Amino acid sequence: MAAQTGPSVSVGHLDVGLQNAMSVQVSIYWTVHCGDELVATIVPGPHRYEYPWPWQSGSFTPAVGYDAVRDVLAEESRYHWEDVDDHGYPGNSRFWKELKRRNIRLQRHPDGETFTTFDLHIDGALAWWRT
Repeated sequence: MAAQTGPSVSVGHLDVGLQNAMSVQVSIYWTVHCGDELVATIVPGPHRYEYPWPWQSGSFTPAVGYDAVRDVLAEESRYHWEDVDDHGYPGNSRFWKELKRRNIRLQRHPDGETFTTFDLHIDGALAWWRT
């Protein structure tokens, strides 16, 4: 049985491509799913922005299913700052409820661990997230 490898990513660029001619294989990558549909692929990597732990950042590539969840993922930042707890700290309970309602999940590869509660910010080809 052949070893499973992740998508290829252009070295030194934010652009990600599954068929990039100047590419390297990455061993850890993330996918976003809505039901059985692939929504996006995220490849961790160095970027011009550094995020403190537990945040990770990577190149974001939407898939065919992205249009079905674009609205809720685009609203994540707004949910984050408008949904405050009793102490005035930002929270994401409304966002997380919407993720659950739509069955949107973040999955780490190659181990396949799936997260149903996560924060995900998308800005063009860049994503940053925490689980």
